[in-house]
Amino acid sequence: MRVRFYRLNQKSQVLGTDPEHLVSEVEFDLEAGGKRHSGLRAIVKQAAGSSYGDQLEVGPPIGYDGPFNQQAFAECAEKYYRDLIGAAGHGIRIEGSASVTMVNNAFEAIQEFEI
Repeated sequence: MRVRFYRLNQKSQVLGTDPEHLVSEVEFDLEAGGKRHSGLRAIVKQAAGSSYGDQLEVGPPIGYDGPFNQQAFAECAEKYYRDLIGAAGHGIRIEGSASVTMVNNAFEAIQEFEI
């Protein structure tokens, strides 16, 4: 099974406040069982009460209901997110800030994973 992420929609992210929160959506295509499933989405969010560096919660694909390894997918989706936004992000680099609020940002970058 292969996943191809191509877009991150950052809905809302507030860092350096109490409580911090993050809600985003990844868009991707999935190749499974010899078929390509295009235009899928999944929600990526920060768990309530956690901080930005903690593991993110990744929802299941919206629009696909076949066999699926959710844990492997979540690890790939989190890597895609953090490669775009965060201390090592090449979309928005965030580190050492007291307070950051970001709303409605979109990033287009292709990253592929075998899951």
